[in-house]
Amino acid sequence: MASIMTAHVLLPAIDEERPATLSPHVVDGILKQELAYDGLVVSDDLEMSAISSRYAPGEAAVRCIAAGCDAFLVCGPDPEKHVQAI
Repeated sequence: MASIMTAHVLLPAIDEERPATLSPHVVDGILKQELAYDGLVVSDDLEMSAISSRYAPGEAAVRCIAAGCDAFLVCGPDPEKHVQAI
């Protein structure tokens, strides 16, 4: 099965508020609907500062899945953040 990883880039022409990983316009709208991508969509690490500076692990995980990602990464060594994301 094919897989792709999202990036935490801001694309203001598409979504002025959310990084691509958390944007339903990008993940579901463009990637899945317009481009008809049907493989696995995985986020980049939600502990990267583009995400973690604005969102707690749990909120970031919920927003990521709501945007259309199938799985998310929380790669840091703090197990409490892993639990919060789950």
